[in-house]
Amino acid sequence: MTDYGRHRSNSSLRMIVVICNLLTIVGFGLIGVIIAYLKRQDAYGTLWETHFTFIIRTFWLGVVGIVVAALTSFIGIGILLGFVVGIWWLIRAVVGLLRAIDDRPILNPETWWI
Repeated sequence: MTDYGRHRSNSSLRMIVVICNLLTIVGFGLIGVIIAYLKRQDAYGTLWETHFTFIIRTFWLGVVGIVVAALTSFIGIGILLGFVVGIWWLIRAVVGLLRAIDDRPILNPETWWI
């Protein structure tokens, strides 16, 4: 396990994480995930690596959820599922944003929840 307390915060990575989360919140998650993929290598071994992993995982799990919702929308359940996935995506982006603002890592970036 990485000791995040020993790594100094990198303000440029922090700003990029904040931007990626904001892009996700306002509906430009694809741009945010592309940036996260490009910058994750620079963040290796820092608390920001957890944020980039969280952003990437949120995007792909959200895409899967939206595809499932679209495929089941003709039976009605997909509309509800799409709404739930949208709320889930927004919650994760806001949690990531708040943790970035507070200089805190994502404790379990590979979780399905927060």
